[in-house]
Amino acid sequence: MKKILIIGAGFSGVWAALAAIRHCKLLKKEKEIDITVINKDNYHGLRPRFYEEDLSLTRVSLDKIFTPYGIKHVIGEVTFIDHARQKVDLKTESSELEIHEYDSLILASGSHLHCPPVPGLNKFGYNVDTYAAAHHLAKHLHALHKKSAKGRYTLVVVGGGFTGLEAATDLIRRMRKLADDPKEGRVIIVDHGEIGHTLGAEPQLVALKALHDLGIETKTNVHVNNIEEDQIILDSGEIIDTQTVVWTAGMRANTLTKMFPCELDYLGRITVDKFLRITEVKNCFAAGDVAVAMTDETHPSLLQCQHAMPQGRWAGHNAVADILGEPLVPYEQRKYVSVIDLGAWGALYAEGWERKIISQGEEARKIKHYINHQRIYPLVNGNLEELMEAAEPVFKAIPLTDGKGQYG
Repeated sequence: MKKILIIGAGFSGVWAALAAIRHCKLLKKEKEIDITVINKDNYHGLRPRFYEEDLSLTRVSLDKIFTPYGIKHVIGEVTFIDHARQKVDLKTESSELEIHEYDSLILASGSHLHCPPVPGLNKFGYNVDTYAAAHHLAKHLHALHKKSAKGRYTLVVVGGGFTGLEAATDLIRRMRKLADDPKEGRVIIVDHGEIGHTLGAEPQLVALKALHDLGIETKTNVHVNNIEEDQIILDSGEIIDTQTVVWTAGMRANTLTKMFPCELDYLGRITVDKFLRITEVKNCFAAGDVAVAMTDETHPSLLQCQHAMPQGRWAGHNAVADILGEPLVPYEQRKYVSVIDLGAWGALYAEGWERKIISQGEEARKIKHYINHQRIYPLVNGNLEELMEAAEPVFKAIPLTDGKGQYG
């Protein structure tokens, strides 16, 4: 029996597995190919939702996703990839070493928050990069009433990009709810550049208006020098009294990319060909945040689930096709959208790489809610007909509420 090994159960890994079993079933070859997913725990985390207050529906058991389709999964941490011998070393939960062989490997190990060597960040900083980190932040916030230090209801978000904006606009509501006097609840965004400068010109203006309307303060073109238990110190010399610093600035690809003899980009990602193959080694694919894939003739993919999900579908399909000698399908994703949650203000929805705004406010919030609560969820009901449709390696455009835009 041939074996496909998938490292990671994030958006790209889950959909790679579903697409692989779909193609096996389509060709009636499911008894000839074993599909196994390796993940650090038994959950698929819905990372775009970890900034939310209610975390109860932000992760899904892998048993619910994979078991109905006969996909295996193993819990553990990959410590070494021997691509020459086509073997992977795995450290299990019990610290035992397992060796898994493969005929085709899909690297889908995702990305992680980049934490620079800022004094005090590791000890006193918080983030929403993982479920555990988001839960840790929530526990801290609910314990603020027990503290007496100045600025206990002041929260500082470092980073004014997508994640920083979504976190800040949600956290202002939470801080005001926690404070003895809602007026004491403050959120300040600190950025080394301009707030929202990565969003594009139009969305940046909308985001800044939302911050102003919500009463969120901003400090631009400054760096963080030091984080202490009760304050954050900026390179401008300003000291902000706070016990809650949420770091959202910067992402990097999982370091397993370094185990391949490939040149990596500045985010640590591997460049793949149009079929998502790692060209420097045989029988290996990469998808999602570890891969630099061209979505069209000029635009490389970004570290976003809207690229990770379809890349997973293509990689899973092509891994099966490659083993069976079937034609591979070239990846492309010509539709790009930006949907940003802006808390009580609403949201903004923009299309294209120039990020032209299609809707904003309450109208855009409906789109964002649909994406966060339905669109990004994996299949869990074992319905074969739905699997065959959802895991097909094609661009999946979905009509949105205003009838103007599509998201796929």
